[in-house]
Formats: sequence, structure tokens, C-alpha cells
Amino acid sequence: MIRWAFFSTLAIGLFWLVYRLTLGRDRWFQLSRVYIVSTLVFGLVFPLVRIPVASLTGGMSLTVLDEVVVGSSIAATSSVVSQGDGFSLLSVVYLLGVVVSMALLLFSLGRVVLHLHKMSYEQRGNLKLTLLDDNTSPFSFFNRVLIGRKTMSEDELRSVLAHESEHVRLRHSLDVLAVRFICCIVWFNPFAWLMLRELKAVHEYQADAATIDNVDRKNYFRLLFRQATGVGYGHITNKFNNINIKKRIIMMKKQKTRYGAWKVLAALPVAALLMVVGCKPGEEAAATDDQEVAAVGATEQPSIEPVVYDSKPDPSVLDEAPEFPGGTESLRNYLVKNLRYPEKAKKEGIEGRVVVRFTVTEDGSIVNVEVSQSLGGGCDEEAVRVVKAMPYWKPAIKDGKPAAGQYALPITFKLK
Repeated sequence: MIRWAFFSTLAIGLFWLVYRLTLGRDRWFQLSRVYIVSTLVFGLVFPLVRIPVASLTGGMSLTVLDEVVVGSSIAATSSVVSQGDGFSLLSVVYLLGVVVSMALLLFSLGRVVLHLHKMSYEQRGNLKLTLLDDNTSPFSFFNRVLIGRKTMSEDELRSVLAHESEHVRLRHSLDVLAVRFICCIVWFNPFAWLMLRELKAVHEYQADAATIDNVDRKNYFRLLFRQATGVGYGHITNKFNNINIKKRIIMMKKQKTRYGAWKVLAALPVAALLMVVGCKPGEEAAATDDQEVAAVGATEQPSIEPVVYDSKPDPSVLDEAPEFPGGTESLRNYLVKNLRYPEKAKKEGIEGRVVVRFTVTEDGSIVNVEVSQSLGGGCDEEAVRVVKAMPYWKPAIKDGKPAAGQYALPITFKLK
């Protein structure tokens, strides 16, 4: 989870910076809208992508780990909280943040919906309009528009209605809800919230640009200043005075640059770099998702004999073998806490050995996980699951530089 959070924050932060330096200064509003939403989605999911890695067997030594014996009894050292990919304190904090963020979003959404539900509406085309005799700041939410017209002239009312109608026509509320949901998932990422702010600004620029084509600009500018204060109803609505008035006027006075759309290409090298350094390396042979879920769902703890790996690979190939973080004892503890005797194998009385081969790459990641000796009954999938879930290793050293190395891990499943 820490790896996902780091790369997600890094990606969205870089895309936000690129936007501020390129499209954020231009009038390509629809392109900016697409850019903000798509880069947020990219930043959310790309650290989870697995890139297939070609086999690295050529020229590498194979270090064989001592055999691991998995029994059906529950070990005394069982600890649910410290399981490799299970619950942890960080997981609890993260999930708590998601729950709180989602609760705030639902509260804001419910507040707006309940407020709008009390109003009476006048149908005007595809939108429903409510006019209030007060100073409520005009806003729209999906196809509903609410305007406090107490101090407005008829011309000003037409301008505001034209502005809010653009929000409805362009479905800006859908954008805001989608991005707010993403912000709930990555609540810890300040750049995601900054992207939400940029998106709301784009919405206002877009509505302003369509409105000033049909109204007197000076009168519209004066209206913006007069509407700079007012009562609002939540941050998920498209509020007329939502964005800094000065910035909106500056943007309305700008000319659309001819080649401004090409600025979006600045994001491509950033995306490419992130894919190279941030995506998880994949495997040529791995358990299916269904198989992994079945393995994770096992409840009993194995008893495991001490594990000692051969730290003296062929010196002509490697100077130093790869090492599990913390060494032999940490590897043993990891296996104790994570390997489970599959229920299917216990029910069918299946015993025997599974041998898993895997490669530790130059950056310490585990790739090319495959079963070289199969047993069945869910034992293959369980062995693959545990190896795939290993943290990054200390890579092998060859000629003074990090190098890829291979391991073979024999695991014997034995009923007691």
C-alpha cells in the first residue's frame, strides 16, 4: 500500500505541475477538463498495473533455498495484524481516512439534495429553475439551478441563467462528483485536491466563455464582483462565485492560442517515465485472481521448519546472492506468518512438494514466479501467492553492480 500511495501521489503531483505550466494558462477548457480527470484516474491505477517481464534465466546462477515444511496445525506465533499483505496499522489509518472522506462527501451530497428537494421548480428546457427573493449565491447541481435574484436586474438574471445553463449542458456536476470520489480514495494526496480545485475553475471559465458571447461584457464583469459574496450550499455544486473573480476576468480577456492544444503532449513523457519506474513488474506464470483469492481466504497457520538459504552462489556468476530484507531469520518469519495449508488439499489428503522458481531483479523486485514442480489441491497457488507477495529483496551483486539472480524455493505440504 505504501508503494501505491507514494507513486500515486508522485504521479498526480507531476501532472498537476505540468497542468499549471501548460494548459492551466490557456483557454483550451474542454481539453483541460479531459486532462484533469484522465490524469487523476491514471495516477490512481497505474501503480497497480503489472508489466510482463521476459525470462531472465540466461547466465544467472540458481540459489536453492532449504526446504520449507508446511503442516496443518496452527503455529503459536500466529499474528493476523502482521501478515505480509494483511491488515496493518497503516491500512487501518488509510481505510479510516477513506471512510471519513466518503462520509463528508455523502453529507455534502445529502445536504444539497435535501435542500433542493424542498424547492419548487420552473421547467425551462432541460433544466429546472428556482428563483429566490434573497441573496443566495446562484448555483447548479446536475439539471437544477437555484438563483437568489433579490438585487438582480432582468439583464443580470439572464446572464446568470445563461452561465448556469452551461454548467447543466456540459454536465459539470458529473465531473465534480467523479473527482471528489477519487479524492476520497487518495484523501492523503494534496495534489488530488488541488486538481479538484483546478477542475472547478475550468468549469467556471468554460461557462463564462459561453456566456460573454451573448451579453455585455462590462455588465457581466460588474455582476461577478457584486456576486462575490453570498450564501452557498456545499462544495459539490457549481457556484456562480466559486472561483476567484479576478482570475475569471483575466481568463475571459485572454485569446485562445493557436497551438495551445499541443501543450497536453508535455504530459506524455511524464506518463512514460511513471510507467517505467512505477508499474509493478509482472510474471510469465502466475496464479489467477480467483486462485489467489482462494489462497488468501485460508485460515489455518502452518508449522514451518527453519529456512536457511545458500548464500554462496557460483562466484563466476554472482559476487553476492540476493537477500531477503533482514536476512534469513526475517525470511523465516515471513513464511511462518503467511503460508497456509490449503483447505482443498487438507480435505483431499494431498501431501507433497511444490518447487517455486523466481527471479530477483536488479531493483530487488520479484518477477517470473513459476511452479517448476507441481502438487495440486491449491498448494501451487498458495506457494505462488506467498512468493509474489514478498517485499523487495536486496539484489544480487555482480562485478560490483546490482544484478538479477534466481532462487528455487521447495515447499513440502505435510499433514500431521
